[in-house]
Amino acid sequence: MRKPLLIGHRGAAGLAPENTLVSIKKAMELRVNRIEIDVHLTKDNVPVVIHDNTLSRTTNGSGFIKRKAFEDLQKLSAGIKFSSEFNEEKIPSLQQVLECINGKVELQIEVKHGSKRYPGIEKAVLDLIDRFNGKKWCFINSFDTRVLKEFYSLDSTCILHKLFVLRIPVVNAHIDRTLSSGTLNRYHYVSEFGVNYKYVTRSLIEDIHNMGKRINVWTPNDIDSFKRLAEMGVDGIITDRPDVFNSLFS
Repeated sequence: MRKPLLIGHRGAAGLAPENTLVSIKKAMELRVNRIEIDVHLTKDNVPVVIHDNTLSRTTNGSGFIKRKAFEDLQKLSAGIKFSSEFNEEKIPSLQQVLECINGKVELQIEVKHGSKRYPGIEKAVLDLIDRFNGKKWCFINSFDTRVLKEFYSLDSTCILHKLFVLRIPVVNAHIDRTLSSGTLNRYHYVSEFGVNYKYVTRSLIEDIHNMGKRINVWTPNDIDSFKRLAEMGVDGIITDRPDVFNSLFS
């Protein structure tokens, strides 16, 4: 059984508050190959690392990220909803995350929304990647094809990944944010695909490998799933529990 790439979901989201520096450091301690994070843009154009476009689920704040300045976000706790142990944990900027990782592991940056919601987010992210000489260890992924195309138009050398939920082979379609028609071959500019682990099939894995591309799955957290997916031949597993993954592949 070949060991897939270990990708920490939002750091190590099962062990520390998601998308925080403490979660990212925990993932690195657990020897992940790559860390996945999510990015939005503040009112003052700072890319910040948080999954939702609102604050209420993971912080003690409320409202939309795009209506808040970065300074305002720093007054909130990004850990209090996880455990009182992490009350002082803040929403990090993408710059802080890049400083923390600095090429020690790969970084997978999911851009949730593009310039239609966050004008200039693609360029802001690329500028930060360039500042940290991160083109070889930072990857962009998104469910939104428009986001990927914008990154590709700005810099055709950046590494891109396409996310979707499942493929419907009978009608040549797949579900990402909506039902999208056409084969996966139209994503010639991406290096990898990411799919919900519940819907991955051997034929999908084989088809993507035949395209010369890799396939990752999200987000299993138990040993039985890790074993099954490794035996199927996925290239990477995105998980909240890198510790459990390591218990199988140690």
